[in-house]
Amino acid sequence: MEPNIILNGLSIEQLRQIIVDIFKEIEGLKQIKQELTGKSYLSRKEVAKTLQVSLPTLRQYVKSGFIQSHRIGRRILFKSNEVELALTQVKMQRFKRREYVA
Repeated sequence: MEPNIILNGLSIEQLRQIIVDIFKEIEGLKQIKQELTGKSYLSRKEVAKTLQVSLPTLRQYVKSGFIQSHRIGRRILFKSNEVELALTQVKMQRFKRREYVA
């Protein structure tokens, strides 16, 4: 037999329902986060690791327009297809010799 505990005027069933609703809301927020940070978006650390550069170098790439970043709230994210495009552009460029004047 369960004791009938009342917490701030709530029965156990009402408290259980509130907890269930909170967990459903948290799951919804997790799904939104997964959509934003899933395969389509990468963090700064993931992009730096992919490009094999440091975070300050990645910041310089963004400032120079080499790669485009997107701010979502307080986070800076990169679209994975734009990172791939930046990699493709590097591969397509030809190395040009500089002429030195003596």
